[in-house]
Amino acid sequence: QFTLFFSDDNERFLVPEVRYITKEKKIDAQAEKLIAALIDGPKQGHIRTIPEQTVLIGVSVKKGGAAVVNFKKNIIDLHPGSCTSEMMTIYSIANTLTHNISSIESISLQVEGKAIKTLKGHISTESPFLMNKDIIFKGSA
Repeated sequence: QFTLFFSDDNERFLVPEVRYITKEKKIDAQAEKLIAALIDGPKQGHIRTIPEQTVLIGVSVKKGGAAVVNFKKNIIDLHPGSCTSEMMTIYSIANTLTHNISSIESISLQVEGKAIKTLKGHISTESPFLMNKDIIFKGSA
């Protein structure tokens, strides 16, 4: 049982959604399954945070708990690109990975193996992202 984080209708908060996902022995493989589930989208009426046809290349977890999430370029091409939409994408990934995998402390994004400056020009992705509990919806979902 894992908790994924999708956007609420107004892109103001992340809403937790419990999902049953096969448990993997390797951390990288587990992280990839979680990102694949985010790409697959919400099942409880929330808003997806990663464009539907985005292709994940892989996730590698470095010593010290830094996860590098590597996507094909289509994450940029397909992304709607507002400030709030970018924030929801980044923290959906960061919160999902750090919440479910205790050895992951931060995430960085890459596109085709290279660090990117931003997804669509609104939020800098040059520094790693930690879990952001402030944007998790606290009421009843």
